Amino acid sequence: MTYSVSIGFRILKIHKTTPNMFRQCIPAILKSAIGMAFGSVLATTVLTSTACAADGLTVYSYRQPFLVEHLLDEFRAKTGIAVEVLYAKKGLIERLKLEGSGSPADVLLSSNTLRLIEAKEAGLTQPINRLAVETAIPMNLVDEDRHWIGLTRRGRILYANEETVPQGDIHDYRDLASPDNAYRVCLRSWRHPYNIGLVAYMISSVGELATEDWIRGVQNKLGRKPQGNDRAQIRAVNAGECDVAIANSYYFGVMQSDPEQVANTLKVYPIFPRFTADHGTFGFISGIALLKSADDLDAAGRLIDFFVSPGAQRAYARKNHEFPAHRMFRGMTNDEAMLDNRPLSNAMVYRRTALDLINRVIE
Repeated sequence: MTYSVSIGFRILKIHKTTPNMFRQCIPAILKSAIGMAFGSVLATTVLTSTACAADGLTVYSYRQPFLVEHLLDEFRAKTGIAVEVLYAKKGLIERLKLEGSGSPADVLLSSNTLRLIEAKEAGLTQPINRLAVETAIPMNLVDEDRHWIGLTRRGRILYANEETVPQGDIHDYRDLASPDNAYRVCLRSWRHPYNIGLVAYMISSVGELATEDWIRGVQNKLGRKPQGNDRAQIRAVNAGECDVAIANSYYFGVMQSDPEQVANTLKVYPIFPRFTADHGTFGFISGIALLKSADDLDAAGRLIDFFVSPGAQRAYARKNHEFPAHRMFRGMTNDEAMLDNRPLSNAMVYRRTALDLINRVIE
């Protein structure tokens, strides 16, 4: 059963509660909703306060409900553990900071590596010590202190127009800035976390000076001002507004499987480029972090174990056209095999340098 409370443009949904629980939670729900109406958390919400939290787990999720709920339903059915979720596009880390040790949250799900790192640096997380994780997830996808782990992978790849870019003509990210071709480039804002991550990874691969030259070279070859999201870049390549674009790998699969979007992919093909001959395609992860505020470490650990199990890994990745992080799936497709296997956290230490570099080059 689902109850909804709407305040302004914020809609709260309380799932699987009884009428009595709903009545008990109304004050806390309204308090949270009013705060959200004037704050930064914009979300579909399940559970808003420790005052009305039932026994079980609370997940704060930057991932969308359609990616997560089918797995959580399976976990609930298998374990009998109640799981309630707060979904948000942004603001969860800020919320966790405000809630402090009294936060109801046990784990954080994120589609963005940088948010997991930010949560750790804010002192919000703790080590994940689970044998299932050690067995399943390669160490290059695990925080060096085990505060977060990768669950799925996706490449930050290139998309080319088949009519203007011959297959095999581009192998390396640096080809985008090469004076040997006249390909027009499209990308979203340089300052988006996806592109900051790409620049940070390039710094770790070829150094700051070469990366600065690359940014300047790409900037000089833009087919249009950076704009839109990743899907907009693929549409622009298909429409001939540019010859090649930078976007995440899963968007192509998402668009091709959608009857309303597939027409925007017909002239486009993906490229999994390298930084150097030794370094593969840059890839982000979606992942999970264990929060310091977790009350039941055993239940939280069981949820993490479930997410790294082969069945859940396969289902989670397939839902969004991503690659499972589990080591048993490594190299099972040519695209996944192209992803760089260096420790992700080693490159992300350059993310602030990357943003400084972007700000220096881009007006």
